[in-house]
Amino acid sequence: MSRKIAIDIVLLPIGPCEPREYMKHSHMSSQEAIQAFEDLQARVCIPMHWGTFYFGTDSFLDPLTLLHKGWRNRVGTELQVFKVGQERVY
Repeated sequence: MSRKIAIDIVLLPIGPCEPREYMKHSHMSSQEAIQAFEDLQARVCIPMHWGTFYFGTDSFLDPLTLLHKGWRNRVGTELQVFKVGQERVY
């Protein structure tokens, strides 16, 4: 008997992403994060690891900007982006 487990919240590592060949081992691209969120059928997505360190060649906010753009075009559920020190109770 198979039981489906509902996932409320996913934390997905979205950045930095460029150069992709090197960064793909530690971070998802924005499109990969959107696909993972859809595959997991979660209720809320919280992107993490963006805007923390300069590892890649992309700009500091590119991963989040690309995620927002893709999210608006593909997903109709909540994307929760935290500010430093922000907390939320579910």
